[in-house]
Amino acid sequence: MVRKVLFVCVGNSARSQMALGFARKYGLAADAAGTTPAHKVSEAAIVAKRVQGIDISRPPSHPCALQHLRDYTRIICTGAALAATSPPSPFPHHCGPTLPSGGCF
Repeated sequence: MVRKVLFVCVGNSARSQMALGFARKYGLAADAAGTTPAHKVSEAAIVAKRVQGIDISRPPSHPCALQHLRDYTRIICTGAALAATSPPSPFPHHCGPTLPSGGCF
């Protein structure tokens, strides 16, 4: 099985997209998804990653499809708000809402 990571957050517009951009820059097979995805990537996230030389302006926001979770060797939740989703989030790893700006989107 190919090692592949899924980054999940609520909106899939900032934290998970930023993590995806970083992972892909360093050659990791990865995707990003949201439990309630926004329709576009956050402008603030795009600017934050651009400063690091990473372009995340193209990836669209995607819903998290539970039937595809077996495709990933690691699932990383990037937002504490996942605990408040309904139905409860089944994602096993949580790294908290940390951003280069020190805040949350």
